[in-house]
Amino acid sequence: MNAVFYSVSAGAGNPELLTVQAVRVLNACEVICFPKTAGDGGESHHIAYDAVSEAVDLKTKDVRFFQIPMTRDRTVVCAEYERISRECAELVRGGNSVAFVSIGDVSLYATGSHIAERVQSLGCEVRFVAGVTSFSVAACAGAISLAQRDEMVTIIPADAFYIEKKLKSALCADGTKILMKMGRHLREIIALIGECDLLGRTVLVQKASLPDERVFRGEAIRQMREEAFDAAYLSVIIVRGNRT
Repeated sequence: MNAVFYSVSAGAGNPELLTVQAVRVLNACEVICFPKTAGDGGESHHIAYDAVSEAVDLKTKDVRFFQIPMTRDRTVVCAEYERISRECAELVRGGNSVAFVSIGDVSLYATGSHIAERVQSLGCEVRFVAGVTSFSVAACAGAISLAQRDEMVTIIPADAFYIEKKLKSALCADGTKILMKMGRHLREIIALIGECDLLGRTVLVQKASLPDERVFRGEAIRQMREEAFDAAYLSVIIVRGNRT
């Protein structure tokens, strides 16, 4: 059977949220890769790694970590994606099935999807393995429904929208809003939600599904302690629609 490059979803971080399919694929792959950002400090307790190591015997695998630059300079990031993709493609062409693991679902804001596109362009077979999204886990942690009947749900990359001054109008639109990717401007985003008088319909979940998961509602969001902002990268904000 031909070797394959798999973009594998690790879910929100709790090993129990790894799918049966993900575990099967990871067990079958010779090489398992994990993205690592500057915020990980080079330590092995990356969330995806911890989740996978609970379900798969990594001692029998060729485990590789790839540093992903934390910069908005797309030239720098894309150059690193190209380098990683070439290395992964070389492994696949050498007969090794490779799994590149990302937290959440690989179809949404995932490094693994960028790598997969490039590996495919290099002539390798690519498959995606679905996972449990962080916003679904966050909604369940807050015991709230994301949408009812014909209600719309919008996913917003919050930092980018804030920088581009598009966030206020997005927050005031119809339906439920899910705010992700806000590691740099969480304070300002919370302040803007307050300005829009939407805190009463807002839930903020940090480290959803992990042992130190925290759920903040309404005015409690504005009163979060300083240490809560250290987990900005692992935060999801849900602003519910105005339901009757």
